[in-house]
Amino acid sequence: MADAPLWITEADVTSCISLPEAIDALERILAMERAQEVRAALPQLPSGWRQMIELLMADPPASYAEISSELGLPVGSIGPTRSRCLDRLRGLLEAS
Repeated sequence: MADAPLWITEADVTSCISLPEAIDALERILAMERAQEVRAALPQLPSGWRQMIELLMADPPASYAEISSELGLPVGSIGPTRSRCLDRLRGLLEAS
């Protein structure tokens, strides 16, 4: 008995799922991979910045008032600190 081919043709794919479904599945996979990269980079941030990002990424995200209370930061400094934190995180992700 001959071995089955190890490749998948376009016809095989299109007979199983539609193009929008395939694109949606690919986007979900890419988003999950990106989330894993972000989680891997978070420990490289200073602990206060990491805590801030975790609070902002919570579901639902913490308000600036809640972040201020939790981290002991003035509400007015949260936006600029968040910006510096995200810049550093972007740099870490680009380097990886």
